[in-house]
Amino acid sequence: MSRVNLYVHYDSVTNHIMTRGIDLVLEDFESQYMPNNIILAQAPPEVGRFDAQTNFKVLRNKTEVANYFEASSNAELRMSNWIDFENMESMHQLTANEIAEILYLFHANKGLKSAFFYKLQNNYVFLRLPNGLLKVFYRFVSHFYSRFQRVIQARMVALVNESRSLFLCEKKK
Repeated sequence: MSRVNLYVHYDSVTNHIMTRGIDLVLEDFESQYMPNNIILAQAPPEVGRFDAQTNFKVLRNKTEVANYFEASSNAELRMSNWIDFENMESMHQLTANEIAEILYLFHANKGLKSAFFYKLQNNYVFLRLPNGLLKVFYRFVSHFYSRFQRVIQARMVALVNESRSLFLCEKKK
C-alpha cells in the first residue's frame, strides 16, 4: 500500500477545514444535510444547467447533486468548486455584490466576508486549491466528522491488512 499522509487544518474563525488525502464523497453527507442544489464554479458543458438570471451553472435538485458526486467519485470528472443553496427563488434574490462575493470566493479561495450567505442558506462551500488541498467551509463543523471517520477507518483497515500480509510472508520464509 502506498503511504499517503493525511493533512487536516481547522480554522475556527472562518469555519473551514483544509485537507489532503481526504476526498469528499456522497456518503459523507447525512441525508438531511445533503445539498439540495449547488452552484458550480467551473463544470463541463454537459454538467448542470445555466441560470440566465445569475449566470451561474447550477445543479437543481438532490438527484443531480448526487449524480455529480458519484461521477466525481468514479473519476469521470474533476469536482469543481461549488457552494450549496436551499432554493432557486432565494438564489435569484442575490444582489450584484453578493454574486461578486461568490465569484471572488471561487477565484481567490477565500471570502471577502463570511462564506455563508443568508439568502442561499448554504451549509457548505467546496474549494479545490491549486496546491492539491481541499478547503471546505462548514456551517456546522460536526458535518466534517463523518468524512474524517470514513477516511481514518479505511486507512486503518488497509494498514492492518498490510501488516497482516507482511507478517504471513515473514512467517512462511
